[in-house]
Amino acid sequence: SPGTTVIQRIEYDFDYDGSNFTVDQTVNSPSFNQVTNHTYTSAGTYYVALRAYSDNGCDDQAETPIPVIIYPLPEPDFNVSGSCDGDAISFTDNSSILFGTVDFYEWDFDNDNTFEETGASLSSLDHTFPGPGIYPVTLRLTSDQSCQDEVTENVNVHPTPVAAITTSTGSAKCFGNAIDFDAS
Repeated sequence: SPGTTVIQRIEYDFDYDGSNFTVDQTVNSPSFNQVTNHTYTSAGTYYVALRAYSDNGCDDQAETPIPVIIYPLPEPDFNVSGSCDGDAISFTDNSSILFGTVDFYEWDFDNDNTFEETGASLSSLDHTFPGPGIYPVTLRLTSDQSCQDEVTENVNVHPTPVAAITTSTGSAKCFGNAIDFDAS
């Protein structure tokens, strides 16, 4: 009857450039108030367009009036300096982000999923482990847009050698005579 139309198909262009419509997804026989999901493979600014095709051969196109902004995940990375038992080991953030800033750092030093050190200014810090061993260390970052990512790296804490020295010939000798030192 006149005035009624049924949408037969919807096509989406999730990276519409303003003139060339490229079909990224098609929905046949869509339901009323059709919801379609799309996951972008990279951060950026995107316009989205759709075309609706009716059962009577007509079509229409609409574009998002403002762009869809996909914020990047921070790319966590850190450097480790030092590796001996009993020493404070230095951790220095070496992370990056495509755009925006990293606003919050969280460090887990004992693989218990509890972050022992958290804060906005913890891009570098020192930590002393309880003894020699391999410790998984996790750095989780939060960007200025609340996007999060984390990385875990193993830190090998080496045992410290025990140094001892003795003399086998006594500690007093006349000038010019050798003294024997035993290291163990």
